[in-house]
Amino acid sequence: MKTIPISLIIGFIALFSIAQAQETLVISDPDAAIKQARLLYQQEKYSLAFPYIKHVFHTGITETNMPQQQREEVQFLYISCGLQMGLPEMVTLAEDYLKTSNHNTYKQLTAYYLGEYYYQQKDYVNATTNFAKVGIANLSNRQIANMKFHQAYAFFVQQDFEKARPLFNAIRQLPKDPNYIDANYYYGFLAFSNKEYGQAIECLLIAESHPDYQHVIPFYLTELYYFSGDRDKALSYGESAIKKNGQYYDLQLKQLVGHLLFQKREFARALPYLEAYAAGAEKIRREDLYELSYCYYEAKNWNKAIQGFKQIGGAKDSLEQNSMYLLADAYLKMNDLQNARNAFQFCAANNSNLSQKEVSLFHYAKISYELGYFDIAVSSFQQFINQFPGSGYVNESRELLVSTLANTSNYKDALQLYESLPNKTASATALLPRLLYGRAVELMNDQRANEAEGLLDRLMDASNNSSFLPYALFWKGELSYRSGKMDDAINYLQQYLKAPQKNGEVNPTNARYNLGYAYLKKNNTNWQKNNLNG
Repeated sequence: MKTIPISLIIGFIALFSIAQAQETLVISDPDAAIKQARLLYQQEKYSLAFPYIKHVFHTGITETNMPQQQREEVQFLYISCGLQMGLPEMVTLAEDYLKTSNHNTYKQLTAYYLGEYYYQQKDYVNATTNFAKVGIANLSNRQIANMKFHQAYAFFVQQDFEKARPLFNAIRQLPKDPNYIDANYYYGFLAFSNKEYGQAIECLLIAESHPDYQHVIPFYLTELYYFSGDRDKALSYGESAIKKNGQYYDLQLKQLVGHLLFQKREFARALPYLEAYAAGAEKIRREDLYELSYCYYEAKNWNKAIQGFKQIGGAKDSLEQNSMYLLADAYLKMNDLQNARNAFQFCAANNSNLSQKEVSLFHYAKISYELGYFDIAVSSFQQFINQFPGSGYVNESRELLVSTLANTSNYKDALQLYESLPNKTASATALLPRLLYGRAVELMNDQRANEAEGLLDRLMDASNNSSFLPYALFWKGELSYRSGKMDDAINYLQQYLKAPQKNGEVNPTNARYNLGYAYLKKNNTNWQKNNLNG
C-alpha cells in the first residue's frame, strides 16, 4: 500500500486550515472579511479575495444594519473579482449593478471589469460599449494603458480604424508598457493603410524581433520598402527573409521578390522565385503568369513560354496583346507558322498597343501569304496599308501584295500596284515579267490586242524575263499574224521555236501551224513542205 508523503499531508492541513479560517472570519466578523477582500483586491489577487467576499455578498447585504456604502462595496468587490475570474454568472449581476448603483466610482470600475470580461470572451462590441462608460480618474495608470490597448484592438477587429488609431498610437510610445510591441504592430498596419510608409516601417521594425511576429512582418516590410520607392532595400530585405525559411507568407515573398527582379530585368534571377510561387499558389494572377512566361521566353524555353502566354488571352487588354505578340514570336522561333499566324491575328485584333497591332497585322498578312492563304493575305495587306500608311512595313507590304494578287491571278490590280511602288526592290522587279505576261493574257482574252501587245513589248525588254520570254514571243507572233504582219509573225514564231515552252495554247504545234500559214500568205511553199509535214 502506497503512503502519502508527509509534505502533502501538511499542505492539505494548511489549506484546510486557511479555508476554515476564512469561513470563520466571514461568519464571525463580516467587517474583517470585507477588509481582507479589499486588501487582496487592491493587490490584484482576485481569486484569493473572492472567497472572503462571496459569503458576505450572499448573506450580509440582506441585513438591514449594513450601511448602504458598505453594501455597495460588497457588491462591487464580489462582481469585479468574479468578472476577473471569468465567471459568466457575474455578467447579469454587473449589468444590473450598473443600472441601480449610485456609487459613481464603483460603477465605472465595474464597467471596466465588465469590458475586460467581454474582451477576454472576444465579444468586442460589448467590450467597447462598456469601456466607453469608464472614467480614467478611477483607474490606475496600468489599467488606463491596458484599457486603451484593448479598446484599440476591439475597434481594430470591428474595422473602426479611426477610433483604433489614436489609442494604439498612445500605447506604442510607451516602451515599458507590456502592450508596446503589439501596439506598434497594429499601428504599423494602420499607417500602412494610410500610405504613411515611413511610420509603418518604424513601427514594424520594433515588432519584427518578437516571436509572435518575426515570421509575419518580413513580408509586410518588404512591401513597405517597395511602396515607399526603395526597391533595392525591398529586394535585399525580401531575399534575406526567404533565406531564413519558415516565413508565414513565404509564397507571397517569393512573388514580390520575383516581381522586383523582373522589374530590374534580371529575368534569370527572377525565374526560380516566380516558378516557386506559381507552383505553390492555388490561383495565379494573369500578371504573375505573364512575368513567369516572359522569364521563360528570355531563357529561350519556348515550350514553357508558349504554355504560359496561351493562358493570358481573353481580356482584350494590353497584357493580352503583349502575351499574344510574344506567343507569336515564340512560335516563330519553333518554326510553327500556323500557330504564330493565329497569335498574330489575336494581337492585331487588340487596340491596346498600336505599335504591336501594326507589327502583328503585317506579320499576320505575311504568314498568310507564306502559307498560301492568298485571299486572306490580300485583304490583310490592304487593311494594313490603309490603317498604317506611314509604317516602315508599308513598302514591303505593297510588294508582297503585288505578289499575292499575282498568285490570285488578279494581274490588273497587281500591275497597277507595282507601278505605284516608289522604291522597287530587286524582288519586286523580278515579278514584273510575270505581271506583264499575266495582264497581257487577260487583255487578249478581252479582245484588247493592242494593249496586250504593248505589255508583251515591255516584257521582252524587261530584265529577268527568261521564264516568260518564250510565251511572249509566241503571242507576239500570234498577234502579228492576226494583224497581217507576216514578216513579224514569222520572226517571232521562229525565235519561239528555237527554245519552245508549253503552256496551254502556247506550244510548238500551234507555233508551226501559225508559221506555216504566215509563209503561205507570203507564198513560201518550200518552208511549208519542210515544216508543216514535219
